[in-house]
Amino acid sequence: MQKQIDLIKQSQSALRDNLTVMQSAQNSAKEKLIEYGFKFNSNGDIENFVEQMNHLKDTSKEFDTIQGLVDGYFDLYLEQIPEAERELAEFTNQIKKISIKNSLMLPKSLKIKL
Repeated sequence: MQKQIDLIKQSQSALRDNLTVMQSAQNSAKEKLIEYGFKFNSNGDIENFVEQMNHLKDTSKEFDTIQGLVDGYFDLYLEQIPEAERELAEFTNQIKKISIKNSLMLPKSLKIKL
């Protein structure tokens, strides 16, 4: 069972590293979008999304680039990062379940209080 826990911890560590990269990419996209006039609230939502997209569509030659940044930001913000966070929580739950199951299988003389 320890091997199973170790494998989960390796996966968890790799996912944490990936999550850090995703968060960095999200912050980079956010900083660029701020340069294009987008405003963000404390949750990371774009407050003036519709207005700013309409404005930039009419005034910016870089609209396609901006659209790509917006799409990338939303993909990270709404899909990839939350999914990675759910997976991390699931890994933690798996480790807890295995640890509890393992402790229940020990002889009474070796059991440790949880």
